[in-house]
Amino acid sequence: MASFMSAITLLGVSAETYYYGMQFIVINISYGIATPIASRLYLPVFFGLQKTSTYEYLELRFGPHIRMLASLTYTLQMVLYNGIVLYAPAIVLEAVTGLDRLISILVVGLVCTFYSTLGGMKAVLFTDLLQSLLMFGAVFSVVQRLLTVKTLEQSQKCLWWSWPVLSVLSFATCLSGIGMFAVYKDCDPFTSHEIAALAACAYGLVFLALAFLAEYLGGILQAALTIFGAVGGPLFGVFTLGMFTTYANQRGVSIGLLTGMAVTLWISFGGPRPMAEKLPLSVEGCGFNVTRTPTAISNPGDYLYPYRVSYLWTRSVVSVAWRQQQPWEREGREHPDPALFTPPLARVLRQRFGDKQAQEYLLADRNQSTLPVAVSLMASFMSAITLLGVSAENYYFGMMFFIMNIGYLIGTPIASRLYLPVFFGLQKTSTYEYLELRFGPRIRVLASLTYSVQMILYSGVVLYAPAIVLESVTGLDRLVSILLVGLVCTFYSTLGGMKAVLYTDLLQSLLMFAAVFAVLVFTSMDLGGFDKIFVIAREGGRLDFSSISIDPTERHTWWALLLAGTITFLSLYAVNQTQVQRLLTVSTLEQSQNCLWWSWPVLAALSLVTCISGLGMYAVYRECDPYTSGSISAIDQLMPYYVVDAMRAVPGLAGLFVAGIFSASLSTVSSSCNSLAAVTLADYISRWCKVKDAYIMWLTKILACVYGLVFLTMAYLAQYLGGILQASLTIFGAVGGPVLGVFTLGMFTTFANELGVSVALVSGIALTLWINLGGPRPAAVRLPLSVEGCAFNVTLPAPVVTDPSDYFYLYRISYLWTSPIGLVWVLLVGSVVSLLWRHKQPWEREGKDHPDPALFTPPLARRLRARMNFRQ
Repeated sequence: MASFMSAITLLGVSAETYYYGMQFIVINISYGIATPIASRLYLPVFFGLQKTSTYEYLELRFGPHIRMLASLTYTLQMVLYNGIVLYAPAIVLEAVTGLDRLISILVVGLVCTFYSTLGGMKAVLFTDLLQSLLMFGAVFSVVQRLLTVKTLEQSQKCLWWSWPVLSVLSFATCLSGIGMFAVYKDCDPFTSHEIAALAACAYGLVFLALAFLAEYLGGILQAALTIFGAVGGPLFGVFTLGMFTTYANQRGVSIGLLTGMAVTLWISFGGPRPMAEKLPLSVEGCGFNVTRTPTAISNPGDYLYPYRVSYLWTRSVVSVAWRQQQPWEREGREHPDPALFTPPLARVLRQRFGDKQAQEYLLADRNQSTLPVAVSLMASFMSAITLLGVSAENYYFGMMFFIMNIGYLIGTPIASRLYLPVFFGLQKTSTYEYLELRFGPRIRVLASLTYSVQMILYSGVVLYAPAIVLESVTGLDRLVSILLVGLVCTFYSTLGGMKAVLYTDLLQSLLMFAAVFAVLVFTSMDLGGFDKIFVIAREGGRLDFSSISIDPTERHTWWALLLAGTITFLSLYAVNQTQVQRLLTVSTLEQSQNCLWWSWPVLAALSLVTCISGLGMYAVYRECDPYTSGSISAIDQLMPYYVVDAMRAVPGLAGLFVAGIFSASLSTVSSSCNSLAAVTLADYISRWCKVKDAYIMWLTKILACVYGLVFLTMAYLAQYLGGILQASLTIFGAVGGPVLGVFTLGMFTTFANELGVSVALVSGIALTLWINLGGPRPAAVRLPLSVEGCAFNVTLPAPVVTDPSDYFYLYRISYLWTSPIGLVWVLLVGSVVSLLWRHKQPWEREGKDHPDPALFTPPLARRLRARMNFRQ
């Protein structure tokens, strides 16, 4: 506001209101109309480019010639205008103190030059604040100020806040003019010669000309607005052509600017022109004799029409355009950068040329904040499988499963410090692009195909989980449930991309926590206190953490849970496409690492609450187990059974629980849809055919939709896999361990080659699948449960006692050891085959004698860079 409301405003507006009336205040309404136009259509372009000079934009949009021409025009405009600005205080000091005008001009000019030179824009901003207060107590430049804040939203707010301040000062200045008229209505100081003409005398060559200009144009206010009109209008037209059209070129806008200024300068300075007619004034009340000069009465119709046009109409532009190469065409590009155009046109260009497909759709434009990404990392891992499966696990086998979270904690710094920097440095859409850079195209396709199969199988299990809930709570058929969840999830993942996934994950996480907390609160109420849960769980052997055996045939031990937790976490958070894609949606590596660290406590908190809810249900049903008594047909139905049995009396709680379970499934399936679409596009389609930029985004959406429908089909097979928790970990173990081994060989060694890791990956997956799917295998031994407290008769089948040693050893291995076995197998086989069979590395095929350090984990990358520097 202060850069616009100078002394010209304080003196000129008050004089304008005194002599011509208050209608000038209406111009402030136009400022209010222009504010949203400037903030929404023009400012985003400058803020996005973050250029020091607004005229750098013209070079990017048109070329260097129009930048120089416009910059020179602006410089001339500001030199003329600031001459009038410096001249205005001289009038005040001469009238108030008798100080010579030349001294005033020198003092104001030197002080302003001094603080602007030493302090830069910060000095200008804070002295403007002080000067604004002084103006209220007695306004290169605006865009440059708007770029001194951090965000576009903040800059737009600055623009909005400046308008009411500007209007208030303008209104106060107008009223002061009316007030002076009320005082001097009977003795006008100008007519009675108490004050001189505005430009009676000025010193210096430049100021003499400017003073004459001010007098000729009717005063300093009209002089200032005439200068802005004669130059500002054509300049505004140039920027408007640049931002609102794609056809305007350098030759057209250059001619438009020159001819536009010629027209406006001719209208503004041509003559003779009629004098502005002032409102009636009197000198009859003066206490002295006044000799009045007779005024000539002329007919405005006698003057040439352009010279009669009001100074307010001079803000025009004449534009002539014909075909000329655009800057992007000279650079060999097919289409312009959308950042050079106003937001509505930029969105059209992005839609047309597919700019959204890589950055915004798949990676949410890489500008997301830490909280939604951290929560999304948890939500995509903690699906309905966790809520149903973990609670049932603690109910039937005890709380030892919670130790797995310690493994997740161990894996967090490993993932954030050793694996994540590699992906973040490369900034690839698909994690499997890394494998092509490190090994070659065949291993990329092989690993990508493996991941796709893994996520299709896992997402089928995830979609199956809510069907169990709806069947128990509402009696709704599982087919209908699977269709509803799958179609809804496919819909929003397809339309919104990764940004939709991140923010719906945040909401769904809240619903997950609410659902589990509701179960925990009700079990505590049923038992008469929260502490009773642990007392009863200890009596039932559910709090036994004593198993430290290294025997892999024991289902749960400390070693198995810690190793499985660490390796499962790394296979998911360090190299899995679903999670890495989320970690790449932020702007810096440090922020990405923070997301990983913050996701662990959220993950552990939800896991702990789910475990305790399982213990709470055990404490409630310890004397009448629903599964043993036949009330439920699968152990995963335990939590929804409790909701129906104990929480149905409270309206809305059953619905809250169902919403939480559905949310958990939606978050996971939506992640899978989006990630598989990214992998398919990057690893298969883009490799075999050239897709036009305009179709990439639409193709990605179609792929996400197709995968959603495939998940629906796989959901029907999930019921044959046994418990959903063990089924999901089995799927991740069978594939995640070997795939982690491939990435580990790539990042931690320089000798591993494509042949070695390909053999290791195929054989590793074959081994883990054999261990997991082979049979027959012994049934897991559950902790003791009773049906003695049931209010109905229960017929128990005779227990079948078997000796586990009668089964083949591999089929007795705990499902938790699948990931470690797969990882170790790939590391050993991949290393041996790579060392025995020499195979050219990608950098050797390119004629280089050393690999790119960016492809390796930071410690090894530093060694490689040091070795390269030593050789040089």
